[in-house]
Amino acid sequence: MNTAKKEHFFRITALWALSESMLGGILHGLKIPITGILVGGLAVVYICMLAYYTSSRKDILTATILVMLIKGLLAPHSPFGAYFAVFFQGAMGWLIFSTVPSFRFGAILLGLINLLESALQKLIVTTIVFGQDVWVALDEFVSYVLGQFGVSNEQYIWTILAVYLGIYSIAGLFFGWLGGTVPNRIAQYRIKYPDLIFDTNFIETDEKINPKKKSRRKKIGKKLIVWIWVILLILLIMPIFNSDLELLPQQRIAQLLIRSFLVIAGWLFIIGPLLMNYFKSWMAKKQSDMSKDISQVLGLMPETKWIVKESWNQARNQTKFNQFTYFSKVLLINLFPENEKRNYTNRL
Repeated sequence: MNTAKKEHFFRITALWALSESMLGGILHGLKIPITGILVGGLAVVYICMLAYYTSSRKDILTATILVMLIKGLLAPHSPFGAYFAVFFQGAMGWLIFSTVPSFRFGAILLGLINLLESALQKLIVTTIVFGQDVWVALDEFVSYVLGQFGVSNEQYIWTILAVYLGIYSIAGLFFGWLGGTVPNRIAQYRIKYPDLIFDTNFIETDEKINPKKKSRRKKIGKKLIVWIWVILLILLIMPIFNSDLELLPQQRIAQLLIRSFLVIAGWLFIIGPLLMNYFKSWMAKKQSDMSKDISQVLGLMPETKWIVKESWNQARNQTKFNQFTYFSKVLLINLFPENEKRNYTNRL
């Protein structure tokens, strides 16, 4: 990569890493209900920009690994599923932009697949944790409520799921379209709005990350949960060998609660830690191999964070309807000062 392409690569990676490590927490704090859609959708935009500006599709995979490593440094308590989501997004970006000749069509396809995967993952996890009974119970509840208003008794759960998947599909198409048009918008914005360019004379501060130590009380609580998990598991499988040893309650709600506790506790305290230990050993090796690139991205994080903050401060003066559009314009103009020639020649 030439100098300009390298700068774009590291700036996009820094923005993606900042989004994955901090944006989710900020959006949760603001009580925004579509946090998952926004974080996943923005990841689609970043991957599209990487495909547009970088020299090789492998750079998308490199950026993906860097984001995972930095996420591990800045948000060390992130669950394994969060890392898997980043990996899936980057891997799909690499696959699609390596095989699809049209940049904009590839961007829309990436948005649709990544957002649908996010939606389906939530449905699969819910089914694993609570079993199929949760959907039956939800359908019965909705039917009962609507029945009080004289609405005919039908299976509404499929309608609810269709609407849910439809929302994620529309979001995926939107962010895919956005990712396919953002690179051209940057050049247009810089010509049209030169007064929005910042003077980036700011003081860079060093931020130290101090992982919290687990208290003894938490360790005791963890051991207690594991022992309860083991006892419940034994009581659950005992009837398989002897039908007279049916000690657990058989009501649907009781079975639902026991199943959910076994699955959640088993994942949090047994399977999850085993996977994370393996993953952390892999990350430690990668951090050593990619230390120079990690330092480069981390070095851009304070500037990127400052630009994001200042962009939002300016957007706050706009009307609620125009805030996001104005914020995006200011952010893109200042993060990417030069419009490097695109990697997709005559494919837009």
